[in-house]
Amino acid sequence: MKFPNNIMPNVTTFWRQDGFRAKTLRALNGDHGRTILWLSLILLLGADASLASFPAAGLGQQANSDPTLLARESQQQGQPQQAASDQLSDDEPALSAGPATEPVVEFDADLLYDVLVAEVAMQRDRPLDAFPHFLAAARHTSDPVLAELATRAAIAGKDQARAEEAAAFWVSLVPDSLQARQVAAYVILEGGKVDQAMPYLRAVMEHSPQRRQGYLHCARLVARLDDPLQRLELMRALIDEFGEDPDALLAIAGLAAGADRPDEAREFANRAAAQRPAWSRPRQFLVQMLVSEGRIDAAIAELERYFSQGSNDQELRTLYAQLLIEDERYEDARKVFASLLESHPQMPGVLFAVGVLSLQLEDYQGAREYLLRLRETGKRKQDATFMLGEVEEAAGQLEQARDWYAKVRGDKALDAQIRIASVEARLGQLERARERLQRLRDDAPEQRAGLYLVEGEILREVDQLPSAMAVYDAALAEFPDNLDLLYARALLAATLQRVDVLERDLRRVLSMDPNHADALNALGYTLADQTDRLDEAQGFIARALELEPEQPAILDSMGWLLYRMGKPKEAEGYLRKALKQLSDGEIAAHLGEVLWALGRRDEARQVWQQALDEFPDHDYLLRVIKRHPVSLAPGAGS
Repeated sequence: MKFPNNIMPNVTTFWRQDGFRAKTLRALNGDHGRTILWLSLILLLGADASLASFPAAGLGQQANSDPTLLARESQQQGQPQQAASDQLSDDEPALSAGPATEPVVEFDADLLYDVLVAEVAMQRDRPLDAFPHFLAAARHTSDPVLAELATRAAIAGKDQARAEEAAAFWVSLVPDSLQARQVAAYVILEGGKVDQAMPYLRAVMEHSPQRRQGYLHCARLVARLDDPLQRLELMRALIDEFGEDPDALLAIAGLAAGADRPDEAREFANRAAAQRPAWSRPRQFLVQMLVSEGRIDAAIAELERYFSQGSNDQELRTLYAQLLIEDERYEDARKVFASLLESHPQMPGVLFAVGVLSLQLEDYQGAREYLLRLRETGKRKQDATFMLGEVEEAAGQLEQARDWYAKVRGDKALDAQIRIASVEARLGQLERARERLQRLRDDAPEQRAGLYLVEGEILREVDQLPSAMAVYDAALAEFPDNLDLLYARALLAATLQRVDVLERDLRRVLSMDPNHADALNALGYTLADQTDRLDEAQGFIARALELEPEQPAILDSMGWLLYRMGKPKEAEGYLRKALKQLSDGEIAAHLGEVLWALGRRDEARQVWQQALDEFPDHDYLLRVIKRHPVSLAPGAGS
């Protein structure tokens, strides 16, 4: 039986925080040294012996007979433990947690024994040892707090029968307690006794201060059932009995969607929207259903229909912008966010989003303005500062970028220092960049391997390939089994046409991770491109393709392998699929080669020209074009 945190707090924590424990221990003050000594001995003894085996007489017979209140103070009744209502809005009332009056109980030896043994059991994380003592104390005192502790102990111990017994007793003590009813409903539903659940759910509805609150409690409890149809039928029964409510209708819509009944889900959501026209959540639900079905265009159209009817709901506008981003309509998304800022100019999340979109659209001035406004709000200051560095870097203003990165603090500080090192290298300050990375490795030893990778990549970016190889060698001497370092050195070895190093490192990677698709692909492609071991290459690439059948790089490798094997017709399909998924100069170069071999030279020229327009400085593409009698020029196809 699962023990969910959102309904059941930790039993030991509950017991320790409750006023009952403090009162019990206060009752032990005075001439009860023998009792305290006995308790200390229990805490020091090994856990092999059963706690229940200690005789009651061991507690001592001089327990204070003065009456002591055992239940929580009346002022605590309005402060229940966190239950199924933990996700309700702040303005909703808390659950009633206890009885209207508290019993007056005398402490005696049996009661003290049960309480103390239960306490020790809970400290030892043995809730089922604690359960009989909590329950015995609860029956002895008729105290609902002890009944609740017994119920929670049984649930923590995953004993369904005991949980049902204790929950029923708890409810009998406080029949008007919403919390007791909720926990009892939870226990019954967790046991799969759907036919017995309805009375408890009905009681939750009747005892909830607000109808909406009751429906939400019930929906969360019903969600415990494994069968989606049972969840749906129980909630429908509640609606039939208590009448329609927009919150209930929307809750049922969610259950219907979970039961794979989309038409019913839409019907209930539309009924909820009709009853509360200004409420945006049913419309969000309907749009999100379309998104989950992969119908982004339909979801966008649905939101646009709402807006055409005069809706200007901020949450729907934000969802609309997010869907436009998903659809790669960045300019449209930016306009939506900008319109939100007209009425709410200091919204940090929106300012950040529109700043990022402006950077994506290469509107560097716009990005600067939005991110500076975000910094002025005092919110997300470090995010804005880091992004301003990225904006200046993208704009080619490297010194300004370095200045912004230098101002970053907190969680992004390490990333900012890495960006500074990259900028310094491009400014010709390579030694300073490498010294910075060395200091970072010294200051953050847990990041050493990753920082070696960064240094190697920076050196590759500035065409210092032998130095990059030396960095990888030093790093692998320190971290010989680091897969990322082995893979990075292998890729560099491929660039240097060191097939021996590449093969050694990638085989080492595959010995540790046989399903490393990137390593399989890199080894297979290199063998196909730089050796005649084509059959061996095919085994590696085929395995990589089996693991990731839609990966463009692997599709490209298979296409190039087939071309090298003299099968250009078979190669074309793989290469066209790869290029459709990823616009890339090397894939385009390969496809052009295949088309040329098939005698379709005009098509080859067209493919190369389009790629050259997009990647005018792509070294591999330029080398391939140069090998053929064709005259192309960057930008000629624009």
